[in-house]
Amino acid sequence: MTVSTTASWKRELGTLDRLAVRLVYISRHRRGKWATYLLRLLAVDIPPTVVIGPDLYLLHVGGGHVLHSNVTIGRSVVLNPGVVVGRAELWRPPTGDMEVLIGDHVILGANSSVMVKEGAQLSIGEGTVLGANSVMTHSTGDWEIWAGLPARKLRDRPR
Repeated sequence: MTVSTTASWKRELGTLDRLAVRLVYISRHRRGKWATYLLRLLAVDIPPTVVIGPDLYLLHVGGGHVLHSNVTIGRSVVLNPGVVVGRAELWRPPTGDMEVLIGDHVILGANSSVMVKEGAQLSIGEGTVLGANSVMTHSTGDWEIWAGLPARKLRDRPR
């Protein structure tokens, strides 16, 4: 099944956004450490351990994109500025056994957060949209729209 949103997001990427996406993919290589440093200058903190599918879209680079090291991202995922994916219980020492799975065609709105507890796995289903300024603390199904603090399901998303 093809999703029409992919073509429209490609038109939205500016020059700096395209550069940042290239640097993210370059940082995955053994000699890509310099790309990680350049990404930090662009306010993009995506560790090389993050597994990323094809067609990642970083919109408005410079607005801060931060991902935990145990994240897996599907294909054609859109990250708006200010997206944070990380640990929920910051007062506890990290154990490193949490995991976040982001499905294909997911859109994370501006300043949205995906927070997972230590020792847990959280998955965002294929085609899910997380609204701006929302905080997701549990898994979602496929093709849903979520928003709020904490995020709640608003409705199903048309495919």
